[in-house]
Amino acid sequence: QHTLDWCRAIKKIEFVSPPPYGVGTQRRAVLGPGYVTLDEDFFDWTEDPANGHYRNGFRVLRANVPGIRRFGEATEILPADVGCRLRWTFALELPTSSRVVTAFSGPASSTVYKTIEADTLKHFANLEPAK
Repeated sequence: QHTLDWCRAIKKIEFVSPPPYGVGTQRRAVLGPGYVTLDEDFFDWTEDPANGHYRNGFRVLRANVPGIRRFGEATEILPADVGCRLRWTFALELPTSSRVVTAFSGPASSTVYKTIEADTLKHFANLEPAK
């Protein structure tokens, strides 16, 4: 239930499906000061702890902001020579209306993504190695 608690741009993420989590799991994300709400559905949930490989992907089913045609994320954690490698991919489809595109690709949106990136790097850099 505490996914991405380290990200200042994310106010709250709550799984609305009961555990165990996997493909078909749904959750709700509240962004910023609480103005944006996204209902998400996981289409990929792969856990292979023996090989240190984890992957999940979700799509947004509903958003309370107009103009988002589609949005999704994919996260993958892979073993590396030292520690692990995190791949985090965002996909966003917007209508061709220049006003909507500017709102999502302009300085405010860029700041949100940069804040999430900076907060994530800081969080993982400060983790203690597993013993």
